[in-house]
Amino acid sequence: MFTQSVECPCCGKNFAEDWSDYITSSDVVEEDRESRMGAEIEHTIECDEIKCPNCGKLLSVSGSIWEYPEGAYNYHELQATEI
Repeated sequence: MFTQSVECPCCGKNFAEDWSDYITSSDVVEEDRESRMGAEIEHTIECDEIKCPNCGKLLSVSGSIWEYPEGAYNYHELQATEI
């Protein structure tokens, strides 16, 4: 679930990474939606240094990965910046 892609700002290519080790916090965003499928959880990602496998540039990556219902991938918003 935590393997998601991010676009390298240097070469413009996407690469996938397991961001599990870079989770800095996990918060319940909404306890119960109208559909009663359970909690929506936002996982905050902070990666200080990772190398793009396509161009070799060093990047920092931050953003969030959401799961809804709990345990199921819903959406991700990750931003890479060249170091």
